[in-house]
This record gives sequence, structure tokens and C-alpha cells, in this order.
Amino acid sequence: MGNVKGATKVLEECEKSCSSSSSSSLKNNEGKSYSRERAQLIEMRALLLTAYSRFEDAHKILSPLIESGFASMDAINNYAICSLFTNKIAVAIESLEECVRTDPHQALNMAIVQNLVSLYDLCSLRSKKAVLRKLVDRYASDPVAEACRRLSLW
Repeated sequence: MGNVKGATKVLEECEKSCSSSSSSSLKNNEGKSYSRERAQLIEMRALLLTAYSRFEDAHKILSPLIESGFASMDAINNYAICSLFTNKIAVAIESLEECVRTDPHQALNMAIVQNLVSLYDLCSLRSKKAVLRKLVDRYASDPVAEACRRLSLW
């Protein structure tokens, strides 16, 4: 898994450094804002919480970031994983589907596709899996589409 204790120490140093510096802010349509650095620190903190199997805590700190629209695709994917581990399967599926609806070219990467396929299989959602296959064929990069075929995801 890596050096989680070392990563925790580095993150704490980054949080101290970022709290004292001014940075550019991201604003959404509702006027909510996050600095780029703050959004990244939230994502990193959630990753560390996940490494410690603290899925509920990771889910809680990612929720406002996801709702604000400033989360990266990786953060949304991690949010979905935390949702799954906290028995919120519908939330996991919805968050990944929203990600795909919003930006299919970027969202249809192997991590998100594999997680959606697994969630659909878990919930016996074959029709949604068929739609996902069509989206991958239409929007995903060739390496992703080829890997899906090679891994027999469908």
C-alpha cells in the first residue's frame, strides 16, 4: 500500500503550508469556492482516511467537494468506493453515472468503467451495463475500449 505514515506526515506539512498562503479560488455557479490547493488537500486527506479503512470519514469530507463540482474524476471515483464500503450502493452508482453524464470523454477511464461494471453486476443492472458498453464504444479512448473487451467486462 505504500508508506501511509509518511504520507500522513507530508500531508500535514502541506496543510500547514497551504493554510498560510493565498491561492487562486475556484467558484461554481452557486458562489461556493475552494482554492485549488484546498480541493487537492481534501482529496489527499480522503485517500489517507481510505488507507486507514475510515471510509465513513472519507465519505464525509469528500461530500461537500463533490457537491460543489470541484472534485477531480479520481475524487469522484474514491467517493463512490467509500459509498460502497459504507453500504450506500445507490450513491456510488449515481456519483459515477453523473460523472459519466457530465464528461464522458474524461470519465470513461478504466477505473470508473470497472467500478461501474462491478456495481451493475452487484445490483443485477444488465440494461445499465449495456448502455455503459455503448458509451465506452462511443466516447472512451481506444486503449480503454480495447482493455474492456480484453478483460471481458461485458
